[in-house]
Amino acid sequence: MGFVPEVYKQDVLAYYFNKAAAEDKEVVVTYKGQNLRYTAQDIRFTAKDNILYATVLGWPGEKVLIKSLAGGPDPNRNFWNGLYPSAIVSIHMLGDGKELKWEMTTEGLTVETTKTKPCEHAFVFKVVRKKPF
Repeated sequence: MGFVPEVYKQDVLAYYFNKAAAEDKEVVVTYKGQNLRYTAQDIRFTAKDNILYATVLGWPGEKVLIKSLAGGPDPNRNFWNGLYPSAIVSIHMLGDGKELKWEMTTEGLTVETTKTKPCEHAFVFKVVRKKPF
């Protein structure tokens, strides 16, 4: 087996993740001798303009809790952690398009999912924020 340059490692992981998901297999990737299992707690983010995309790597069931977006005042500093609830216009799941119910707490952003999976792979939540943010 050849050497995989660091710049391509994420592409290799994504390839095997998609291959396993397409074959309805458990998503397990071995990387540096460790088995990586992706669940609904594994979330990746990207943003463009006023939209935040949260990609959940496993089906979350009825709700997803996105802990890294936890809101609330920081008692040690004079600012708000996470997204401001008033800055969120709407949340949708790509592939479904219906607006989803959500709640921001100090635990994180909780989003109710659709009744059925819109796809069989990763699940993307589109968080539309007010302009400017």
